[in-house]
Amino acid sequence: MRNIYTLLIFSFLSVFSLSAQNEFVNNGGEVTIENGAELYVHGEVKLNANSKLVNNGFIQMDGSTGNTNGINWISNTSLDSLIGTGKVRFYESGVEATYSISGTGVKFYNLEIDIEFLQGGENRVWVDVDSDVEITNQLELNNGKLITGANEVFVTNDNPTAAVISVNNFGDNFSNYVQGKLKRAVKTNDDYLFPVGSDRFASGNTGYNPVEIENLTTVPGGANAIVAEFIPEPNIGGVSWMGSADCTPHGGIVDQHFDINDMVDNFGYWNLTADNSTGWSYDISTTPSDELLNQNAGATYMKLLKAPGGSAGSAYNWSSDVLNSGILCEGVNVISGALHTFNASSNPTNTPTDVIPATGLTTFSDFGIAKSGTFGLPIELVSLKATPVDNEYIRVDWVTATEINNAGFEVHRSTDGVNFREIGWVDGAGNSTDELEYAFDDHDVEPNKTYYYRLKQIDYDGAFELTYIVNAKITKEGVLTVGNFIPNPSNGNSYINVNSSEVHKIRVQIFTTLGQIINVKDFEINPGLNRMDFDFSMLADGTYHAVIMVDENEVHNKKIVITK
Repeated sequence: MRNIYTLLIFSFLSVFSLSAQNEFVNNGGEVTIENGAELYVHGEVKLNANSKLVNNGFIQMDGSTGNTNGINWISNTSLDSLIGTGKVRFYESGVEATYSISGTGVKFYNLEIDIEFLQGGENRVWVDVDSDVEITNQLELNNGKLITGANEVFVTNDNPTAAVISVNNFGDNFSNYVQGKLKRAVKTNDDYLFPVGSDRFASGNTGYNPVEIENLTTVPGGANAIVAEFIPEPNIGGVSWMGSADCTPHGGIVDQHFDINDMVDNFGYWNLTADNSTGWSYDISTTPSDELLNQNAGATYMKLLKAPGGSAGSAYNWSSDVLNSGILCEGVNVISGALHTFNASSNPTNTPTDVIPATGLTTFSDFGIAKSGTFGLPIELVSLKATPVDNEYIRVDWVTATEINNAGFEVHRSTDGVNFREIGWVDGAGNSTDELEYAFDDHDVEPNKTYYYRLKQIDYDGAFELTYIVNAKITKEGVLTVGNFIPNPSNGNSYINVNSSEVHKIRVQIFTTLGQIINVKDFEINPGLNRMDFDFSMLADGTYHAVIMVDENEVHNKKIVITK
């Protein structure tokens, strides 16, 4: 009769609200909270073996009374522990309490976290998740975070708004996120925010570090879900890489390299996994916090990098991953602590932006943020450029506005943009507040070959800094040079550089090893250096051949290997 009696009591919840001071226990019966009914618990909810709770109303786990025994949701039932279309809210306002979710078969329809206890403008309460939790409709993070540990919170509703944070209440407490693993069901043609982060109160951590999966144009069949976790790590490794001359810089200097020197300091990385490891096509972006920008105040560029697979972990070498992390020039400028777009071909005004993107990705792994090093030159460099003179030699010239303790400049040159050697020296002015012009002429150059230049500024005490990179070349008439695929092997995106002295029409045909034509693409080449971009993300792993026909009378053959 006890179970029947409990059921009869709760059949009246559509009329009355109930308040349970310390605990609500279902010891094997079925309890229904009807639509419009409310249940307030100032302690624990325990769902024991063979019990069922049908919630079509509202349950509030209320810590406002300051219950020292904790506000806990405990499920130990093999049945669906919670069914119905109601909401469970973990709530507190101004009183510190402890919250937890634990047990087996933990399931909610709507789960809302709205707990707030501020100390020094920081929210110091959260919900400890001691088991896997399933949310079938919506997760609302208004105040307070979920700490999952080794467990995960799985939002099975694939609606992009199924996991939301309250921007209005976010304020200074930086508490509305999942510290640990957040899993979300996804579908094509939608964008998904993963509000994840680290312990804001641990030394050097920045708290909320969201990542957003965007433009999911391809999703594999079966159960499709993505798990995101932010892993704090003060030193996630290093990178030393010089980018493509096709990147357009800040400051309006044409053909400057995208220069990456290191990973960001005192941060961490994201680990993203999926139920199906292949068959994806997506973009990704992250919005860096003010703390991250302040901790890396000397950075001039930032770029989101993707490890090739598995876990990068700490002290990882990201150098080889730059080419596998979306479009090469997708980094952003960091100007006065704010982000600006980098690729002037699409954003010629260098417009402000909030995110660091990477596009055209096909697998999941670890992601980290790379940056340019802290230049901090003891000179104010106004400009640096390389220019062909009379099509005979290349002049490298630069202008400084101020100089402090400046002994001079080594002029460095490279033919690949990565490996540089010194080719000359120009004395500096020592100390100056005037605008000064410098130049170095490089006569040891070959026609139709691109040369890359940078300066190494050296103080009298031996300290030095490197500048960004510029490039130039001299040309001769009647020249057409077709390069190889870069990168090769490729995981989806590749390109070919074509150097021409004239306008040409080029058709590229891609064949399988069996001679089947699978793609045709036409280009028009202008005088100078041209880039032909290819998207091979839809091709299976293997070797393919490209037949490149120039003006229907000149043929070049190239090979491309696809590995994902």
